[in-house]
Parts: sequence; C-alpha cells; structure tokens
Amino acid sequence: MEAMTLAQPPSATSVKAQDDTSRWKDSKFLIQQLAQARKFVEDCEGHAYQEHMEHLVFEASEFTPPLESVLEGAFCLWWEAMVGHSGDMGSKVNLACQRDVRCGERLYRLDFSVEPTHAFADELSRAGIVWPPIAIEVDGHAFHEKTKEQVAQRNQRDRDLQGAGWKVLHLSYSEVDRDGCKACGDVAQIVFEQFIEIRRKIHARGRS
Repeated sequence: MEAMTLAQPPSATSVKAQDDTSRWKDSKFLIQQLAQARKFVEDCEGHAYQEHMEHLVFEASEFTPPLESVLEGAFCLWWEAMVGHSGDMGSKVNLACQRDVRCGERLYRLDFSVEPTHAFADELSRAGIVWPPIAIEVDGHAFHEKTKEQVAQRNQRDRDLQGAGWKVLHLSYSEVDRDGCKACGDVAQIVFEQFIEIRRKIHARGRS
C-alpha cells in the first residue's frame, strides 16, 4: 500500500525543526513513539513501512513548515501508521498542520486539521456535501492550561471553533506517553467514523 498523501501546503509531514534536527533525533519520547508505531504497522500489515516513518523524524531538516513540539511529531507518526494504512480514508483525507482559522474577529492557529484531498473535495462538491472540519490540538508539557487565564483562553477558543462548525479533539503529552497507540487511535477512530458517515451520504445521493 502506498503511503498517504498529505496536504501541501502546509503539510503535517512537512516537519522542519525550528533550530536543528538534533532536538528530534535526541528525543527519547519521539524515538519511543516511533518504535511503537513501527511495531503497530508490522503487526497490522506485515510489510516495510518503517523507512517512510523514520524519514519524518530523522530527516526533519528537509521539511517545512515546522511543527512546534515533539508531541506533534509523535502524533504525525501515529497518524501515518494508522491512517496511512486505512485503505480508502488514507487516500482521501489530509492532515494539515499550523492552519490559521478565523472565527469572527479572532484568529486561531490549529495544531492540525483533517481535510479532504482535492480529488475527494471535488467528489463531495459534486454530491453537494460539505466535509465537517476537524481540529486536533496536542497539549504538551508546558500546555495551555498553566494558569486560570490560559484555561479560559482555551475554553473560549474551543467554543469559538465549535460555534464555527469545527469538531475539536485534544490530546495530551501524558496520554500519548502512557499509550500512544490508544490515544492517537481514539482520534483516528473519530475521524474514521465521520469519514464513513460522509461516504454513506455520497452513496445515498448517488442512488437517488
């Protein structure tokens, strides 16, 4: 199976280290997540997908725009391992990073957004169906909830995005560190369920 084509520009696999590649190579957390994701692929597929995933980590200097944390890099690895091997969905959705979204007078930058490929967007348009936008936020050690003010800011951000029609999913460092497969798999499952519902609508309209 071919690897999933990600959104360009910007792309979640466009991972350029802001300073140098050492922070990616030396990250024990990211190396651990890579090993677990590789094992997941081996167990599920039984064929070599590892070189592509290692490229995301160890050739980081080739990628733009930058991700902002190793946690975002770990999520990309799991997304590739799971969605890149998910058949139909893997060829029809993109994971875009650092996407700016305006909600009224406020401008927010999303860690990730799940978007249809150009071809799938055309298919949706012909069927008169709009892809419901999904935002994925990964909350690292520093996290956004260090103070009450930051809690309020995150809650306001989520309300604004949800009011604009976005589904907002959060992942924390501790969740991924404890069980990256389950945490990222839960997110991928939510996206997959939405994708299946969209496919049902397309098929239903095709029969009408």
